[in-house]
Amino acid sequence: MSHQNFTFDELHRLNVTSHEVLLWSSSIDLAERYQYYIDQPTKSIRLNEQFFNCTPPWFGSRCQYSFEVVSNFAETRLNVQWKSHMTDAITHRTCYILLECDRGGASMCLDWREICDGRIDCFNDGIDESQCFELEINECNENEYRCHNGLCIPKQFWNDGFDEAECLDKSDLLNIPDCPDIYLQLYIFGCAEYACRPDEGQFPCGDGQCVEDF
Repeated sequence: MSHQNFTFDELHRLNVTSHEVLLWSSSIDLAERYQYYIDQPTKSIRLNEQFFNCTPPWFGSRCQYSFEVVSNFAETRLNVQWKSHMTDAITHRTCYILLECDRGGASMCLDWREICDGRIDCFNDGIDESQCFELEINECNENEYRCHNGLCIPKQFWNDGFDEAECLDKSDLLNIPDCPDIYLQLYIFGCAEYACRPDEGQFPCGDGQCVEDF
């Protein structure tokens, strides 16, 4: 294996953006921490935190995983001995760390897709839905397209014929299969970058898949 690793400081000096880090199949958590470092480079304690740029087919925080080489991803089988690994302790989870959300237990945390999704998840004054009306009333410029969630993107990206959406809720694409089916052969990690549309009664599963709300 031949992988490159960089500290956040080195990435920043190379003018690497958090979006580029995501495109290199990093976790959303790491990309978020890197963006936090960019925003506060002189105060951040993450100066020496490392990012490993993995060489395919390896992936993981330190390029420690790879799938068995098969004809396609759908045929990949992960043989896990569930009974010997079952535990009630949750030690690794994806959490949104920039909001202090009280969900009623230390093991329960907020996922970024649950922010401004029309559902109050935090017991402490519903901070996950606080000031979301600003997105609802947001107006875009004439040369921009307004996503259903209120974000603005350049108008040329609207329904541009590519399968990759620019809006986090995928509202800039008219016809796109639901995740994760579209990415089984290609970019499986891309599914996790999208949220669901609360106005359509959708609930995020955490892997990019949206199901009917309950």
